[in-house]
Amino acid sequence: MDVLETMDRKNLERAARRHLQLDPDTLKEYDPPALRLELRRICNERGIDVNTLANRPASAQWAIQLPTEPGHAMGLDYYQGNMRYSELYRMIPASGSQRKITKSRLPKIADYVNSRDGSVDHKGHRRIGAFPSVICSIRGPEGSVVVIDKNLFLTADAVMRVPEGQHRLEGTKLALPGLDPSRLQDTLPVTYYVGLTDEEERQLFSDINSTIVKVTKSQTYTYDSLGLLALLAKEVAAESRAFAGKTAFGQDRVGDHGLLFSISNIAAAVEEMTKEDGITDDNFERILDETAAFWDRINTGMVSVWKDKDSIATNRASLVALARLKGFSFDPDLLESVDWSKSGPLAKVGGGSNAAVAAIFAELTRKVVVDKNPE
Repeated sequence: MDVLETMDRKNLERAARRHLQLDPDTLKEYDPPALRLELRRICNERGIDVNTLANRPASAQWAIQLPTEPGHAMGLDYYQGNMRYSELYRMIPASGSQRKITKSRLPKIADYVNSRDGSVDHKGHRRIGAFPSVICSIRGPEGSVVVIDKNLFLTADAVMRVPEGQHRLEGTKLALPGLDPSRLQDTLPVTYYVGLTDEEERQLFSDINSTIVKVTKSQTYTYDSLGLLALLAKEVAAESRAFAGKTAFGQDRVGDHGLLFSISNIAAAVEEMTKEDGITDDNFERILDETAAFWDRINTGMVSVWKDKDSIATNRASLVALARLKGFSFDPDLLESVDWSKSGPLAKVGGGSNAAVAAIFAELTRKVVVDKNPE
C-alpha cells in the first residue's frame, strides 16, 4: 500500500495541485479512488515516487517554472529554454569540478552585456550581441524536478548548477546593477539537463570544449564592427603606408599574396599605443590620425626589413615593441641597424611573449632612440 491510500480527498487534491500542477476544476471530476489511480498514473509517467507527495511540506511548492522545448540527442534528454536576467541568481557555477572562475574576465563580459543594447552608434552600426547557450544541470531530491507540458517545475530543493558557461553567467550577473531596469527582462539562453552526475557534468564540459572550433584573433578583429580597438586597427591598416595592402584579414594568411601582417598583431600594437588615453568615440579620429602618421614614420626605416622573409619584424612582439617608441624621439633610419633576423639573439627570446617585447624594445632604445626621456 502506498501513501495515497492514507490520504483523504482534501489532501489528495492539495498534493495534485501543489506538486503535480493539476487543474483544480479537473480534480472535481474524480472521486477519491479514481483520483488515486490518476495520481499514480501521472507519477509513474513523470518518474515521481508517489510517497514524496505526502512528505513534501506546503512550503516546498514549485519555486520556479521554466518554459522549455524538450529535445533528445546522443543519449540525453535536454530542455532548451532561457532565463530572465532578473532570475540569474538562481543558477550557480559548478566550478568545483570543472575550472575556477577567472574573475579578471568578468568585467569585460559585463561591459559587453551593458553595451549591447540594440541602439545605433555614431557610425550607424546597431549595438547587438549574443551568447551561446549556457549549460545548466538541475539536481535535487526525488520529486524536486518534474516535466509538465514542456515546462520544468522545480521546488526550492532543486539546485541549478552551470558546468559550462559559468563566465557568461557570472559576467552577466556582474552587469545587472548597471543595466536599465527594462533590460532585466532580457534573457540568457539555457540548455537544461536533469539529474546529471558529477562525472557526467565533467564529461559534457570536456566534450563541448574539445569539439568547439575557436575563431582566430584575426577573424575576431576582422568581423567586429563595434569594438573601438578593432575599428581603429582596421582603419590604421587601411590608411598607414606601413600596412595598407599588406595585412591579412579574416581567413587570409600571412605569407599569402604578399601579405606581411596579421590584423591581430596590428591590433596588439595599436592597443599598446593607446593604453594611456584609451579609445573613445570622441578621440577616435585624432588617435587614428596620430597612429597612422606614427606607423608611416616607422615605415620609412622598415620597408626593406619587413620584406625580408628571414625577419621577425612583422610578428606581434616586434610590432608591440615598435609601438612603444611612441612618445620617444627616435631616428627611423636607424631601425635597419637592429638585428631582426630569425637567427639573431632577439628571435631566441620567444615569439610574442612579454619577454620578447621587452628585449626588442631594449634594443630599440639602445640603437634607435635619440632622447631616452619620453616626450
